[in-house]
Amino acid sequence: MDVIGGMCDSSQVDITSTTHLFTHQWEQYASQNNAAQQESRRLPEIPRQSDANFLIQFLTFFVVRFVYVSSVAFSSSGSVPGATCWGYSGGHRKEAPLDEFFGPCHSLSSLAIGLTAMLSALRCFGSNRTTFWRESATGINRVSYFMAVNVAQIPIILITPIVYLSLLYPLVAPRSYFRFYYFATLGAQFACTGAGYCISAIFSPKNSQMASVTFALISSLVSGSSPTLCKMAGYNVIGPIMYSLSYCRWYLEALFEKEAIRYPDVLAPYVHGLSTRNGYTLDQYSTCVAVLFAMGFAYRVLALLFMLFTNRGKQK
Repeated sequence: MDVIGGMCDSSQVDITSTTHLFTHQWEQYASQNNAAQQESRRLPEIPRQSDANFLIQFLTFFVVRFVYVSSVAFSSSGSVPGATCWGYSGGHRKEAPLDEFFGPCHSLSSLAIGLTAMLSALRCFGSNRTTFWRESATGINRVSYFMAVNVAQIPIILITPIVYLSLLYPLVAPRSYFRFYYFATLGAQFACTGAGYCISAIFSPKNSQMASVTFALISSLVSGSSPTLCKMAGYNVIGPIMYSLSYCRWYLEALFEKEAIRYPDVLAPYVHGLSTRNGYTLDQYSTCVAVLFAMGFAYRVLALLFMLFTNRGKQK
């Protein structure tokens, strides 16, 4: 076996002899192998901590993740036109009255934004959790890894609302200005991306997609279109908690406000009647957008905590 394995030179042994069965070769090999093992035990243990500081690790991970995100952007860009068609499929026509604002178009549009953002965010951590565990076991700074992934995703978060609205805005032709739609959509995109990070950190890749769809559907159902916020406020404390945590509620309220204030003063009773019936305000656009961004930051903090303190056995 040693001859076949190249452990010794066949010319130095008598392969026709069956009496010794290469006993001396095996004993020599075993003694050398034991000596090598004993020598390796005396070697100093290689430290697991990296020599690279936080900034170096951040830049390294950022470059790697930015290249990955750029490649993923092309594969996921096809979902944006599809989401736009889905949002427009509600039958919202141009110059529609304000009481049709909560129709299928805006409700489905907010749902489409959430699904597009979360399904894209699932690839950032869920598909690479094995890589994260392996690199974490080598002693990398896990916070630098998390921040690098988030920063690399920012260009996609900024560009996606522009592509989405460039298709939806001309079809719907709302009264509100484009910039107000953009910042509200950007806030919803930021919040849903953070929610996708949380979901990918908790659930397995197989279950994360279903969890994302469920999250988006529940958020859409408690957005204030049907039932209204006033009705849900009567559901003890559960109703207000649910619609306060819904990104769709803040997104629709922000768009409704900028749409409503563009109506002439002669229609003020009509506009205020709709806002009162639905429980929306007409002077808190900045608050609604700020809440969306605050939700995005909160989801990212939770995602970081989940990554740091779950599956600890696989990170060692």
